[in-house]
Amino acid sequence: MNYELGLFSNLIRLTLRPSVTSDLNMTVETKNQMEAMIELEINRIQYSMNRVVYTDFSENKIRRYIRQSQLEITWLSNDLREMKLEFLAMKTVKKVEIRKNQLALYDFFKDKLTGLLLFIQRYFANYFDPEMCMPLSSIHSIMRKKVKKLRPLFNRLKELDISPELTRPIKMHLFSMLRSRELNYKQLHYLQQFIARLPRALYANRGVDWDIKFIIKMVYLNFNNLEFYMGVRVWIRTQLAKEKDLAGQISKLKVYQSYFDQFHDHPDLHQSPGRKTLKEMLLNFIKSEISYLDSSKEDKLISSSSKRGFETLLVTLSVPQLGYLIRLLVKNKLFRVNARMSGKMLDFIAKWITTTGTGEKMSVGHLKNEYHDPKRSAAVALRAILLKIIAMIDSDLEKKL
Repeated sequence: MNYELGLFSNLIRLTLRPSVTSDLNMTVETKNQMEAMIELEINRIQYSMNRVVYTDFSENKIRRYIRQSQLEITWLSNDLREMKLEFLAMKTVKKVEIRKNQLALYDFFKDKLTGLLLFIQRYFANYFDPEMCMPLSSIHSIMRKKVKKLRPLFNRLKELDISPELTRPIKMHLFSMLRSRELNYKQLHYLQQFIARLPRALYANRGVDWDIKFIIKMVYLNFNNLEFYMGVRVWIRTQLAKEKDLAGQISKLKVYQSYFDQFHDHPDLHQSPGRKTLKEMLLNFIKSEISYLDSSKEDKLISSSSKRGFETLLVTLSVPQLGYLIRLLVKNKLFRVNARMSGKMLDFIAKWITTTGTGEKMSVGHLKNEYHDPKRSAAVALRAILLKIIAMIDSDLEKKL
């Protein structure tokens, strides 16, 4: 495999340098000749690249060849841009027509190099490196077009009065992307999809809570930006502060959990590819919050029981688990109670035992239902608890209790 860009490298770094072209008389004829030469060389390079696919070279060699070509074209394009800026700053070339021809040649050459990169991206997609930076001229050209689409988007966000802790990270990220001098093809793809898809959701007015709808759309677009994730955490805790008690907070968290569980994220979109998806991050946060609030609720109940002088005994079993456990104890004659006369026993237990799931004295009817009609889920959960207890007994026996 030959190095294909030698002619272009010499043309840009020797012939088209502003210090050289200032001495040239860039007539229309000279410009047309150079454009024709560039066109012929582009066709030759594309032909040579197509032939590589049909050789017996290994995949790794072809990949190195394509990516090296991609990198060199990017460098040449950046050099060409710098030369154009240098030429614009020069005052030695005073003839308007010569300056116009020279600038037109720079633009023609830049467009041909951009087209060559698009050719590689399209026909050598398996070898193309999507994480390589794009040419600066392409970045600036694309961003100028994107800026025009952002103003209506920001106006719509303001109109919907979406919480600032949710919109601020979006605006900061988009502005930073617009100012960036390093943008790769993968980032560009995400940016294009983001700007194209988000406005559709914001104009589909179905009378819903726009804050939560906005978050769900970000989950779908997998905007796993850390600032946005922290903003959502702040928003969730603000909503929880509006609830009167821990039970209400836990209930609201479970509602949010069901929202994020049932909505899928886009499999091909990742704002930060090396990070967990926004959906995973939010679900993990909600689970940890529920766990923390459950623990706080349990501590509160224990504290309340202590203040009452243990009017009831607090257990960490749910009512279905407790009902099934009592059934097992009766069947194995650990509770010396006639199975046919279990009603009074259950009345007694319901009066003196409180489960953490209810936080209050349990319903006798509920306990009786779970005692007489045990559920599989209760049996599975109780089995795990008993196995843990057995493991503790085994550990104690190994210590020669």
